[in-house]
Amino acid sequence: MSYKLKMLNRTCAFGLAILAISATMAVGAQAAEWTSQGKNYATTVSGSQTAAFEFKVGAYTATCTTVVFEGQLKAKEFTYTANPSFQKCKANTPFGTWAVVFTINECDLGLTAPALAFGELKINCPGTLLELDVYSNSSGEGTPICVYKFFPQGPLPGITWSNETVLGVNRVKGVFTGVKPKYLVTGSELVCGKEGTAEVKGTTTLVGQFAAKPEGVDLG
Repeated sequence: MSYKLKMLNRTCAFGLAILAISATMAVGAQAAEWTSQGKNYATTVSGSQTAAFEFKVGAYTATCTTVVFEGQLKAKEFTYTANPSFQKCKANTPFGTWAVVFTINECDLGLTAPALAFGELKINCPGTLLELDVYSNSSGEGTPICVYKFFPQGPLPGITWSNETVLGVNRVKGVFTGVKPKYLVTGSELVCGKEGTAEVKGTTTLVGQFAAKPEGVDLG
């Protein structure tokens, strides 16, 4: 049974609220915390890709051009929990362009910064696993030829954080430089490959939204 991620419909206008990652000390190392600098909790934190996300999995390299992360910061926290959405995904193969469909299945992603600027990702699934389906056509119709499932795991390294200001608005930029989650696979080994480790690359920017009050986002 397939599930589609339900994104939160917003009927009222939201502005930008400051989201920050502030440095604190933790057991001999410098850790980082997600913080709303405007102290407006619960702040909705969202981000979209600024460069296409690339997933190397099994026999394929899938590219997604519409990627969204969304979650809520309820207090000063070490982990930001995001609901992901991966859309408009495809894989170029010797047989043409094939559709790739992600099914989130109530899973979410925990984003942490155990040291300032360096980030980790954790996959959380309460039941059914996060799924990536590859179809042998460009429409995504019919039965997938390969099914890759990502089980709960992490924290996984491979993210860097930095500050940037665009049109006067501060925000946090996250670059996935090679997060490597493990997966299970269903399908012909000749066509899909064996179970193993994927690699995720891409770039996103995260901003906060709270009660139509324009503020900014930074990493400090």
